[in-house]
Amino acid sequence: MDKNLNTNDDYYIDDEYNEDVEFDVEKEKKTFDPKVFLIPVGALVAIILLVVMIRAISNNVPLLLSDLYIEGENLDPKFSAKTYNYTVETDSDSVYLGCKAKSKKAKVEGCNKDIEIDSGEKKHQITVSFKKKKQVYNINFIKETNITVDVMGNVDGWTNQDVTLSINAVSDIPLHSEAYSFDGGETWQKENTKTFSENTEVEIVVRDENGNMSEKQEVVIDKIDKTAPSIEISKDGTMLTATITPVSTDSEYTCQWYKNNSILEGETSLVYKTTGDGTYKIVVKTGAGATAEKTYVIKTEKPKPKPSPSPSPKPSPSPKPSPSPKPSPKPSPSPKPKPKPNKPSTKTDPSKVTGVRLSETNITMRLGSMTLLEATVAPYTATNQSVEWISSNPSIASVSQTGQVRAHSRGTVTITVRTKDGGKTATCKVTVS
Repeated sequence: MDKNLNTNDDYYIDDEYNEDVEFDVEKEKKTFDPKVFLIPVGALVAIILLVVMIRAISNNVPLLLSDLYIEGENLDPKFSAKTYNYTVETDSDSVYLGCKAKSKKAKVEGCNKDIEIDSGEKKHQITVSFKKKKQVYNINFIKETNITVDVMGNVDGWTNQDVTLSINAVSDIPLHSEAYSFDGGETWQKENTKTFSENTEVEIVVRDENGNMSEKQEVVIDKIDKTAPSIEISKDGTMLTATITPVSTDSEYTCQWYKNNSILEGETSLVYKTTGDGTYKIVVKTGAGATAEKTYVIKTEKPKPKPSPSPSPKPSPSPKPSPSPKPSPKPSPSPKPKPKPNKPSTKTDPSKVTGVRLSETNITMRLGSMTLLEATVAPYTATNQSVEWISSNPSIASVSQTGQVRAHSRGTVTITVRTKDGGKTATCKVTVS
């Protein structure tokens, strides 16, 4: 083998040996190539990421229910996995609650068992958990009350007295020590009665010792009328006119005239034509029973008799006169003329009705209001002063036989007054707004 002298004088290199050295160097360089390390490192990283992902997936358990029900009862609102608050109304002492979680890994507490309900309201929780995470579902059980209430004492007709309401309540559970309310539950009292002196609306509620309340029962008191009328009577010729204060009342007035304590049939208006001397009385009564009366006495003073003249003294007898010559005969009387026949009188009979007029001919009223129309019969000397009242539509405005008009609903009506003698009429247009 040829030997070559190296430029370095200290040694020389054999060609064959040099090739081996170069081969070893290249082999050594390949051993330290970075690519050799990337493969295992990448594999390790992939394994770590996979483990992290698996753990993340395993920890991502949905904390939701897939089903929730109360046996025999209804949930309010209907079940939804992401609705967490519910109300259940029941009249049972015990109900069965069932549920199921979406994930088998989740732990469920508070369901699949009987729930005892011993009060008016009970709150219950269902917990869905996994490791340290949890979700709570809330259920509010409301036990329906079983309290029956009967209210007595209200009146159907008009009264001028106080009204006392009395409550009779029956409950499965003993009643509260202050069980009764007459104002919808704002205040409570021990007594089951309450007295009312004026018209009002009453809301009655009864509760038991657990706080369960009955349904509100509304009672309307609208028939109390404590009006105490007063009367004044005025006279115009032979006509008596009564004036009532107040002019109107909720239960309306009725009137009746008397003469010498005897009832005058059909005389029920505020005006009466007298028929000679006597004691006249009008009695006014409200629909609720309160009465008032007023009397008027008519007495005509008779003229005092004139004293009779004293007898004059008799004259002394005079001497007889000497006889006078006989008078000449009187001429025969001429015949009297025949009387002319009387012509029929054209004067109106003052005892007959010739007409009637009203105090108003056009009025406007508000809903629920009342007013009094007054009728005047002409002439005032007419014997029969009685009238009757008529409404063209009583559902809009009604009229009593004393002329009291009451407005019921919006619209326009005609109120007519008609005399019983002769059928004379007068009208008034009434507009209810």
